[in-house]
Amino acid sequence: MQQRFNALWERCVPAPLARPAEYVYRELEEQYSHPNRHYHDLRHIGACLKHFDAVSGRLTEPDAVEMALWFHDAIYEPGADDNERRSAKLFLGCAVGDADGGFLEVVHNLVLMTEHPSEPQSVDEQFTVDIDLASFGLPWEAFIRLGKLVRNEFPHLSDREFKSEQLQFFEKLANQPQFYFTDFFRSRYEDAAQANLRRRIAQLRHGTA
Repeated sequence: MQQRFNALWERCVPAPLARPAEYVYRELEEQYSHPNRHYHDLRHIGACLKHFDAVSGRLTEPDAVEMALWFHDAIYEPGADDNERRSAKLFLGCAVGDADGGFLEVVHNLVLMTEHPSEPQSVDEQFTVDIDLASFGLPWEAFIRLGKLVRNEFPHLSDREFKSEQLQFFEKLANQPQFYFTDFFRSRYEDAAQANLRRRIAQLRHGTA
């Protein structure tokens, strides 16, 4: 993974005043390897990159999307409401220098979209969000297994508190007209994601899991 990131960084942030690729990768690796990470770690980034590779030819600015995926969970404090903003700020801090300002802004905004503040509008925003949530379309057993990893990231919450917060988030997703925003992900994962959501919401509402 490091070789891939280094090539991306050197291609997109070539400015001599920016931090070297090796330094930035070590920073990301340290963040994603924190002991509190169980789901939001480098395995998640690796899964995102596999989906990215499948759709890169459909993107307007593929390098910006890939960079955003690398950084979108770089700062992750369970329960905090500013993780995405801090992650976007980390990117800007690493890329400061003579890098193209337009590129920096695009990546910054794509990272913020993974907070789901509003419905993504551009093609690249839609794919970034869909890639991040692709795991919702996995088979039920895998979906539940990853859900347990997320639960492990919230040891400070009781089961009741965690399930209440999870229910609110899942109901928000379920109330969208569709789960995925791109035809690519809808055709492949929409039915499974919707079924997983309905089944999990029912469990949470009735206290059966």
